[in-house]
Amino acid sequence: MLNINVRKSKVAVILGSIILCTGIVFFLLRGPYLSNYIKRMIIPVLENATRERIIIDKAVINLFPFYVQAKGFKLFDRDGNRLLWITKTRAYIDLLGLLSKEVRIRKLTLKEPELTAGEDDLLRIMNTLGKSSSSGEHENYSVSLKNIKLTNGKLTYGSANEKYTVSVRGMYLEMVSRETFSLITVLLKNGTLKLANQSEVDGSFEGKIKVQDNRIEVAELDISSSGSSFAAAGEIFLSDEWRVEGGEF
Repeated sequence: MLNINVRKSKVAVILGSIILCTGIVFFLLRGPYLSNYIKRMIIPVLENATRERIIIDKAVINLFPFYVQAKGFKLFDRDGNRLLWITKTRAYIDLLGLLSKEVRIRKLTLKEPELTAGEDDLLRIMNTLGKSSSSGEHENYSVSLKNIKLTNGKLTYGSANEKYTVSVRGMYLEMVSRETFSLITVLLKNGTLKLANQSEVDGSFEGKIKVQDNRIEVAELDISSSGSSFAAAGEIFLSDEWRVEGGEF
C-alpha cells in the first residue's frame, strides 16, 4: 500500500510539474513581456524598411505550428494618416531556415485588412521597399515568402491625378509564389469605381493572375455589373516604378 501511495505521489508531482512548465511557457509566449519584446524587435525593422510609422497592439509566438502573430497592425504615413489596418496577421516560419540565416515565410495570413491609400502612397512605399532590399541593409539574412492568404479585406484607392477612385468591400486573395513567377487568385465581392465626373459603376470581380517580372498576365477575368457580366483575358506591362506602360485584353 505504501509503494502504491509513493507511485501516486510521484505521478502527481510529474503531472504537476508538466502542467506548471506548460503554464509558464504559455504565459511567456502569450504574455505581455514577450509581446513587448517582439514589438521592439519587429517595429523598427518594418519602419526602417517602409519609412512609415507602425503600431502593433499585441504580438505572440506559437510553437506548434510555429508562427508569429500580430493583432491590431496599423501603418501610418509621416503626416499621421492611417494607410493600413490589419485585424490579425500570422507569419508561419520555417525554423530550419533560420539556421542558414534565411527567414522562410511559408504562409502569411491577413485577416480583415483595410487599406486606404492613393497611388502616390503605394508607389512611395514600394519604391522604399525596393531600395531597402537592394541596398544590402539586411545582408545578414534573406527573406522569402511562399504564400499569402487575405480574407475579407477592404480597399479605398485613388489615382494620383484624381481621375478615379476605387472602393472594395469583401476582398479575398491568395498568392502562391514560384521561383520565377507568382500565381494570384482574387475575388472582390463588392466594388465601386467612381470617376472624376461623379459617375459610378458598381460590380464584382473574380480572376486568376500570373505575375512575372514587369508583366501581369490575366489568365481569367469575370466581371459582373448591373445585372450583366463578361469574361476577358489579356496582359499588362509595368515600368520599374510599377506604373502601367501598356497591355491588351
